[in-house]
Amino acid sequence: MQKTRSWIIAGVMFLFSLIGVVIWLSSPQAMPGGGVITGSDGCLSCHSGIEDINPKMTQFFKTSLGKKSGFECSVCHAGDPTAKDKDAAHKGMYVNPSDLSVIEKTCAQCHKDHVDRVHKSLMANAQGEIAGTLYARGFTKDKMSGFAMHSSPVVDDDGVVPADKGALKRLEPIPDSDRHWSIEMLRKVCIKCHMRVDGIKMPKWYRASGCASCHMPTADDGKYKGADPTIKDKPWKSAFHKITNKIPSEQCARCHKGGNRIGVSFVSELAGHVPDIHYQKGMHCIDCHTSKEIHGDGNIYTRKWQQVRIRCDSCHGSPDSKPTLKNVDGETLPNLKEKNGKYILTSKVTGKEHITPALNELKTRDVLPTAMAIPQHMNKMECFACHGTKNVNCYACHYKVDRTKMGKDTITGKDSPGAWTPVGTDFSVKWKTPPLSIRQTGKVAPNQLGCAVHITEIDKDGKTIREYSVNHDNNGKTVDGYTAYGRVAANPHTSERRGIRTCNECHRNPVALGLGTGKPETFKTGKNLMADPDRLVDEKGKQILAFTQPNERPLNLDEMNKIKRVGECTICHSDAKAEFWIRFKENYGWYQKNPDEHEKKVKAVKMMGGM
Repeated sequence: MQKTRSWIIAGVMFLFSLIGVVIWLSSPQAMPGGGVITGSDGCLSCHSGIEDINPKMTQFFKTSLGKKSGFECSVCHAGDPTAKDKDAAHKGMYVNPSDLSVIEKTCAQCHKDHVDRVHKSLMANAQGEIAGTLYARGFTKDKMSGFAMHSSPVVDDDGVVPADKGALKRLEPIPDSDRHWSIEMLRKVCIKCHMRVDGIKMPKWYRASGCASCHMPTADDGKYKGADPTIKDKPWKSAFHKITNKIPSEQCARCHKGGNRIGVSFVSELAGHVPDIHYQKGMHCIDCHTSKEIHGDGNIYTRKWQQVRIRCDSCHGSPDSKPTLKNVDGETLPNLKEKNGKYILTSKVTGKEHITPALNELKTRDVLPTAMAIPQHMNKMECFACHGTKNVNCYACHYKVDRTKMGKDTITGKDSPGAWTPVGTDFSVKWKTPPLSIRQTGKVAPNQLGCAVHITEIDKDGKTIREYSVNHDNNGKTVDGYTAYGRVAANPHTSERRGIRTCNECHRNPVALGLGTGKPETFKTGKNLMADPDRLVDEKGKQILAFTQPNERPLNLDEMNKIKRVGECTICHSDAKAEFWIRFKENYGWYQKNPDEHEKKVKAVKMMGGM
């Protein structure tokens, strides 16, 4: 009996000892390499099935930082992967480590150069949209005002500020919204596409803030589609827990819908619209646009044309020269090569190789289109003046601002009197052939309407104090006296290869000259707009509408007359070879001196059935 009791006591003591070992092994213990043993899978204890953020990053965490699987999350997210409960594990955690408010502690650990550039970039600060809006809506006469959607100044302190590129030393915080309703409109409504905030919670608008806004693509419904059971099918920052450099155009389009609406046009989000030829062929935005264009090049600019470094001749050259394979700064484009006499662009997203047509080769084979063989076209026009056949114009946007209700400021996150709501029945988006104008380069380019926002304002007593106003002073004019429908010359990103604008579409069309349709646009309710938003200039060459970019303007009287003069001949000679048009001045002079003989030739052609 005594012996049996001794065995029982020994067995119990062994059991307690075994339990103690298990508890010791399960508790956090320091390891020689600085790691931690927890007896669990760290973050993966709950987030099992979550995607590997990026194979290269994970490998670096393991080999260089010595992080065990499930514990590497804290490198970016912070928090405590050794904690035993959710609250403790999530304490101090960054849900989105790429948000610009914490980026110095997270992404900058490895990508300091990119972070420095992004902080000063257009996408982080929205300075271009701010400058255009403040000018068009009557706040300032300065089209290049240096404000940022940020609560503190943005400073370029690296000692290199190239004034020849129009770079600035600093951006000031956008003023308080009570100074002018255009500022309030920016802070409460419009500027929701810069990287400091999440995207608008609407289909095809969802996205995260910061680096994740591009590098972690979002589902159209804004929900997580991965295998992590804790967040499955819930609203989240990205479709999958994956960082990628292969950013599809659809992700770019989540922001690039306002302003000149490139995102809408390029991928053709509106029914019945034809997408850009590059998109049709399987190319994406980043196949052309480089890191310095997207992240910024380390300088502070006011407008995106200062930051864009790519040109059509990089890939296509000109009738008299090969493709440059470089940007305007002379930097080689890494995904563009010459192979066996062909020019190949390799997609950064799909890896597909695209043969790019070289204009000098077309000329050598005598198949260069007539329009491209006319020197005046190539020297005085942007390529997309003909190839950009259509663009998306927002007419009749209408917002109501009600001072009896509170609205949230995007920067401060605080509420103040003035709730801004869209009057949905008054919105109108149209797909149109764009008028032509002169852009900063001095060349002819398509022109489109900026956001023609109309405001109805209700004061704190519920009284309507302005209706359908387009600027603060309710007179419909900019500070320098133009009608406040902001126009801008831009590449519409709707290029076609063969279905380009014909001779008559430009040379015999008042709309192309900027003279308008003669039929002012209306709100959906039938109310007329205060002016024709497509009538940039009158028949005497006097500018009517505001141009929001410096050194841009409508066609002047002399330019319109030259275009119309050619139109007198395109009605019959649109199929003429390039030689006819190159010698146009001579041919037109003959016509003026010999009208009777010209008429005889016309009649002879008609008799032969040629007209």
